[in-house]
Amino acid sequence: MYKALLFDLDDTLLDFKAAEDYAFKQLMQESEIPYTEQLFVQYDVINRKLWRQLEQQEITKQYLLDQRFTRFFTELGYDQLDGIAAERRFRQLLGDGAFLMPNAKETLTILKDAGYQLFTASNGVYQTQIRRMQATGIIDFFDGHFISETVGFEKPNVKFFDYILNELKLTKRDVLMIGDGLNSDIKGALASDIDCVFYDYAQKNQPNEAQYRVTNLLDLPTVF
Repeated sequence: MYKALLFDLDDTLLDFKAAEDYAFKQLMQESEIPYTEQLFVQYDVINRKLWRQLEQQEITKQYLLDQRFTRFFTELGYDQLDGIAAERRFRQLLGDGAFLMPNAKETLTILKDAGYQLFTASNGVYQTQIRRMQATGIIDFFDGHFISETVGFEKPNVKFFDYILNELKLTKRDVLMIGDGLNSDIKGALASDIDCVFYDYAQKNQPNEAQYRVTNLLDLPTVF
């Protein structure tokens, strides 16, 4: 039924939480700020708010990147630290975070062998995502990459998905979106009239209108 499978990356194939934890702790050490779990909570509140604004098209990706550590340092009282420089270093460290979600590589192998075209569909920073896929050894599974920084639009914007369909010369019925994000992945795909799989790795069973749901990536080949 489907010719092309679109994969979200963070927390679908790549374990972003593990990479983020590694990068944040390393950045705090380099910035000479004693690490505590509360520090990360403070950063996460700022970061999530900015990402929500980005998804709602209220701010640009560059504004998000420029602001998240600048605001974080200001909130901590470390105004002397350069938030923009910290952001660049953070993205370098994220690129070093070679962590996969459970069964990611095994699932990609099965789907590739079954003849599907595989593509990434991510809101992440292009070079960071490419480095992480290279480091985890999954980049060669893909026939191409649709990452918002180069696409020009962010999920869940329907223009993000329209761009993909236009580039692939496929119909909406030919593609399937797979991701963990109820807003960016699921609502975005549904608004674009594209079928989707909700990867509920945390097994929260949140209500949504995705055509399929899996809690284990290895179940993907059996549900569609």
